[in-house]
Amino acid sequence: MKVTTWNNGNYNKSGAGYGILIPKRERDKYFNRKWDRVKIHIEDTSVEIKLRDTFWTTCNELRSKEIGKYLLKNGLGVWEKWKPHKLTLEVVNNNEFTISLF
Repeated sequence: MKVTTWNNGNYNKSGAGYGILIPKRERDKYFNRKWDRVKIHIEDTSVEIKLRDTFWTTCNELRSKEIGKYLLKNGLGVWEKWKPHKLTLEVVNNNEFTISLF
């Protein structure tokens, strides 16, 4: 699935405040409301991300410092307003996904 970069507006060099935005249609297709967290594989590491209640309503992003570090490492830490970078999020197994460059 295609996802986009997300930031809380701070663009912190530590990676904090970053994440990926999951389109609602993709969220509803690939994510299960019974899950309380997902695992994202990012290159040689993985991170578990808690799914907040708002993930199913108004905030359909997955937030993680590790995602932020990945974005910064690949030159995707900053973007023009309304023009986030695109990434690929692939289903590995149930609530596990792999993120990669578009």
